[in-house]
Amino acid sequence: MCKAEQLIGRLTPAERRSLRHLGLGPVADRVRVRHETRLIELGLAELACGGADLTATGRRALVLIGAWVH
Repeated sequence: MCKAEQLIGRLTPAERRSLRHLGLGPVADRVRVRHETRLIELGLAELACGGADLTATGRRALVLIGAWVH
């Protein structure tokens, strides 16, 4: 099991939705602060240019859950 798979298992359904929203691009108004913080803590997201963006692990997680849109 890869790191992204392990991290997906630790997310709540709402946090998974927030991960999907981050995959759509700039979404400051669509992701709850606590979800953004949790995704950053897990290494699925990082702060970039004043907002949250996916890390390589976060992009891999989206692929694994079938939600990658780019």
